[in-house]
Amino acid sequence: MKKYYLYFSVVLIIVVFGCGYAPAPSVLPENIRKISVRQFIDKTGHSLISRKLTDEVVKEFLQDRRVGVVNHDSADAVLLGEISKYILQPLSFDENYIAQEYKLWVWVNIGLKDAATNKMLWVEKRMTAETEYFVVAWGGGISLTESEAQDIIVKSLAKDIVKRTIDGWFAASGISEKR
Repeated sequence: MKKYYLYFSVVLIIVVFGCGYAPAPSVLPENIRKISVRQFIDKTGHSLISRKLTDEVVKEFLQDRRVGVVNHDSADAVLLGEISKYILQPLSFDENYIAQEYKLWVWVNIGLKDAATNKMLWVEKRMTAETEYFVVAWGGGISLTESEAQDIIVKSLAKDIVKRTIDGWFAASGISEKR
């Protein structure tokens, strides 16, 4: 029994003290330490989501802390993006044919351009995020507005964009083209 407790204690100490925080390595070129995030271009007619996405991407980079976020003149690279599709599809209706549930899809095209050489380091087309939501709470559930659904989409896309930028194409969804 003593042997069991000794073994368990050693394993516990290794787990507790061996799990120190170390940021994941970046796959960005060594010269890229500061990024500028340009305002996302809206090709959909839903201009508010463009500002939300830009702000959330900046926030995610600041939280990640592996690269700095600076203005365009001081940047080593520039993140460029456009919102290419915004699809809001009703999924269910009440007895009066009023939509009660929706699915929201947003597609973005993004790329990272080296500021010194003006060459694209990578481009990713059709990175997507989606969510389903009810506009009327059913059975104690939660209802959302379209704006709140956009916030969910924006957070998901921002996380994927930062992962794609820092960790590489394999870290996020979408179709990649390495240039």
